[in-house]
Amino acid sequence: MLVLFALLCISCNVYKTTSDSIKKIDLGMSKSNVIKKMGKTYSIDESYTDAAGNRVEVLGFKEKSQSPPKEVYQLQFVNNVLKEWHKIYLNQRSTEEKKP
Repeated sequence: MLVLFALLCISCNVYKTTSDSIKKIDLGMSKSNVIKKMGKTYSIDESYTDAAGNRVEVLGFKEKSQSPPKEVYQLQFVNNVLKEWHKIYLNQRSTEEKKP
């Protein structure tokens, strides 16, 4: 019984939602520090070099507590430094086609 209780406490501390993790990041953080706090499950939504020669990369972190995800956090890095982030609400469109 004690082992089960210990496992339950550990699992509660390990599972964090994306919305919990986003509260722990600050603008100006390095990309590697942000990934440590947000987790390694992300998509690369954009990657390019801007007119000034800066490397710009946008990473997307889907909300872990939702299936399917209804929101994604997009974080923009310039030269591996977090410059801005946005919470995007995903459209939940039906894949069914309606006919008159």
